[in-house]
Amino acid sequence: MPSRSVRRSRKSLPKSTFRAAAQSHSLTPREIQVVELIAAGKRNSEIGKILECSPRTVQKHVQHILRKLNLETRVNICIWAYESQRDPQK
Repeated sequence: MPSRSVRRSRKSLPKSTFRAAAQSHSLTPREIQVVELIAAGKRNSEIGKILECSPRTVQKHVQHILRKLNLETRVNICIWAYESQRDPQK
């Protein structure tokens, strides 16, 4: 069961469009959690505490996310998360 912080941060991004976009890029459930926490402004050390893993493990997740989404920075991850939550018909 995820911690309260993870559950709270999940509420910040609409699940349907965000999750569909994440799944279309083959992000794992853990990588999706990391994206949500990055979008909430968390650092690797904070994410590690929330997800109960080391900052180095978080760093590897971030590297995988960047590669899968063809992005270069954490800021790009935040932008991608924001744009993924928007209704594509608007």
